[in-house]
Amino acid sequence: ALLQRYASKFPVQSTPQGTVIVRPVLLVDAPDKCTTKGIATQLLRGLGDSDPEYGTEEERLNRIIGHYADQKVEILLFDESQQITSIDGYVVDNFFTNLSNQTKRPVILAGLPSVGQIKGVNSQFKDRRRSDIRMSALDWHDRGDRAAYKKILKALQDAMMFPVRGFNLDDEAFAERLA
Repeated sequence: ALLQRYASKFPVQSTPQGTVIVRPVLLVDAPDKCTTKGIATQLLRGLGDSDPEYGTEEERLNRIIGHYADQKVEILLFDESQQITSIDGYVVDNFFTNLSNQTKRPVILAGLPSVGQIKGVNSQFKDRRRSDIRMSALDWHDRGDRAAYKKILKALQDAMMFPVRGFNLDDEAFAERLA
């Protein structure tokens, strides 16, 4: 919900014919049966590619890079990332490292805590990682927990690449709904 809310602040801009001009935030869910080829397919679907299942993994990656440039993608939010732990971590790291290197755009992996299992497998990927942000259940009715939760949301908003206008994550009503 948080990723969707963030992405909604940066909507896709299209021509009247439906051609995408700008897609600043690409929000994609990991495929259930996760492979790097499957990840590439999901990214291509999210980018509106006409045939996301066509081509080798390398060809798909090249098309992703082309779409990123054409659609002016600034950030990838990859949700349900715990699915990628079923793949060899080195292979996943290489895929996302290649994508980041070639597009010069960040990737945010969001999901259950098990996604942390891939960290450190590839030294290039490890050196580019920021620290994990972990959110666990807090008791909204406990004053201390509520204050801590709102601080976490404020820190998350401050760390976002793009500013979110029109609302604050730590707004009492919004924070309570998230909690």
